[in-house]
Amino acid sequence: MSFTLMTALGFFIIFAMSTLGSAVVYFFKDKENKKAHTLFLGFASGIMIAASVWSLLLPAMEEAQSTFGNLSWLPVSVGFVLGGLFLVLLDKVIPHVHSGTNQEEGPNVSAKNLQNCFLQL
Repeated sequence: MSFTLMTALGFFIIFAMSTLGSAVVYFFKDKENKKAHTLFLGFASGIMIAASVWSLLLPAMEEAQSTFGNLSWLPVSVGFVLGGLFLVLLDKVIPHVHSGTNQEEGPNVSAKNLQNCFLQL
């Protein structure tokens, strides 16, 4: 099998599985099943954590090996923690509404001003 055909097949498999996985939403869109919602969120977060470890953190540690030696975990850990703190900061600074509970978070901004900000984008 040629390299081009293998590449096309690989992209098709990824496309097909992503499409099938996202199509599951249509089976649950009209139901208010909290357990299924929690299960799907947990599954999605597990996949994202696995993807970040194997596709980002481990390759970063391999790259840092030449510069930091046995301490190659240090820059990766610092970057990971700083990234997490940055996301917490964004959560506190950017006004937003949680979809499930309609709970507002972030600085107090009137809904009209917030809507105007989005309209300008």
